[in-house]
Amino acid sequence: IFHEAAWSAALHKASTMNTLVSLSTTVSFVYGVLGGFYDFYMRTHRFRLEMSAMFCETSAVLITVLLGGRFMEIVAKSKTTQSLHEISAKRPHFARLLEGEQTETEIHYELIQIGDRLRVLPGEQVPVDGEVTSDGTVYCDESLLTGEAAPVRKHLGSQVVGGSSSVQGGFIMKASSAGNSTTLARILQLVEDAQTRRPSVQRNVDWIASYFTPVVLVAAVLTLLLWMLQAEDMDGVTFAITRAV
Repeated sequence: IFHEAAWSAALHKASTMNTLVSLSTTVSFVYGVLGGFYDFYMRTHRFRLEMSAMFCETSAVLITVLLGGRFMEIVAKSKTTQSLHEISAKRPHFARLLEGEQTETEIHYELIQIGDRLRVLPGEQVPVDGEVTSDGTVYCDESLLTGEAAPVRKHLGSQVVGGSSSVQGGFIMKASSAGNSTTLARILQLVEDAQTRRPSVQRNVDWIASYFTPVVLVAAVLTLLLWMLQAEDMDGVTFAITRAV
């Protein structure tokens, strides 16, 4: 995952946090494997790479932690997607449109317009946001949107929210929103946008990584050169390579 993302960024002449992760895990793993192989089979008194195999553990631990974070992110997104589907499934598909005083027509949800007079029977869901225009007192369950389990009292002039349901009594309402302008539709849209868009924190991290990655590489090269200049024997060379990695 990280190597593919790093390669894709490299093709676009950019560097991200995936670039740094890919380089660090690859270099540490290769150094650990080669150093461990050399110490086991080709070790000499002049050139030793002691403890180099421990770098393999660093690579494994880093990848495990990062993949664990990715896994938790996927789980969270899947739960959010499932909740979205459940909420969308509870949206009413039809509404009772009042034309005149007694004429009632069943229309599709998408055909509702602002200003339409709608009838909501007991147990039915409120199709869109609107205002109660009939006398009497009713109670609506708005737990789908607010999480509040107790029904909310409504009367003449009260605002009702699309997606809630009338649990006690029916009423007539005037639509104040329709289509994607309803509260429920906006909530669903905001959650979907949050899932598809990159968070500002991630954008900032990638921006920092675009400068941080070259700095780390330059620092590693300078570290290698400085320690190599001070090396007096092969142990010094080994120390320089280990510090650079």
